[in-house]
Amino acid sequence: MERLQELIALVQSGWTVHWTSHEANEFRGQLSVAEVSVSEVRMNPTKAAPSRYTWPLAGDDFTIEGTAITKYKADHAYTGGRASTLTLRFEAPR
Repeated sequence: MERLQELIALVQSGWTVHWTSHEANEFRGQLSVAEVSVSEVRMNPTKAAPSRYTWPLAGDDFTIEGTAITKYKADHAYTGGRASTLTLRFEAPR
């Protein structure tokens, strides 16, 4: 959880999040981070894309690799419940 807290403190508004939903039909996209809180990251709205992802909680199964969260089942705006396995990779503006 310490590495997750470090990532949450690092990510800021204006960063890019590259997301992949590992379903039968793998969905992916790139969004701009609008707001970061201790509980979730919100993205600037776009059509047919997630508007937010909650951060993993203690006990959730996930891996932190650099600025990426992999193998994570996130609560998100589409279903209000647990989603398929996600990869979220955050990138600072250039």
